[in-house]
Amino acid sequence: MMEARIASQAAPGRVVNEDFAFALPDIVAVFDGVSVPPTLDAGCVHGPSWYVRRLGGHLALLHGQRAATALPELLAEAIHPMRGRSHRDL
Repeated sequence: MMEARIASQAAPGRVVNEDFAFALPDIVAVFDGVSVPPTLDAGCVHGPSWYVRRLGGHLALLHGQRAATALPELLAEAIHPMRGRSHRDL
């Protein structure tokens, strides 16, 4: 068994950490929430931190339910509910 340690902090000058990571017995994932310039409409009112936390949570949940499924398929399924939904829908 391998031990995993995760540490992360907000980028310099940022209040919120826009990254997310998790480690389970047979999968480790790191999501790098890319900052969006204030002049660019990214189409999401929540921001990168909200997005990566929910995406990572969906992926971990799906992996826990179907660990034998290929990672690209699980990731596609994790992304799908994130498209065009408000935070109340998730």
